[in-house]
Amino acid sequence: MNDNNQATHSPLGRYAILAAAMLAFGSSVLLLMSFPPMLQTIAADLDITHTQEGLLMSVVYMAAIGLAIPLGRWVDSTDLKRMAIIGVLLLFPGAYLCSSGTYGVVLAGRF
Repeated sequence: MNDNNQATHSPLGRYAILAAAMLAFGSSVLLLMSFPPMLQTIAADLDITHTQEGLLMSVVYMAAIGLAIPLGRWVDSTDLKRMAIIGVLLLFPGAYLCSSGTYGVVLAGRF
């Protein structure tokens, strides 16, 4: 085994990767699960219908279903570490857009 390979497979490195993955997963779950309890307040602020509320809730899952295969192929063809970083960095603009004041921008942030 060469030195580079040993450095990437050290126990400390594995725990760092595990911690980063847990933080990324926790952040995405927090963003998903914090929305439903606030939906009535958001709907009142944005003055939207029940149908639009349903779209706000379901657009996350529709995007996940629609993008699963294309993004899975992209991840398979590139570096997994780079894709994980891109995924985590995309959480922040989405969270920011969800805090805006218009329905369309909040919908884009949920996507």
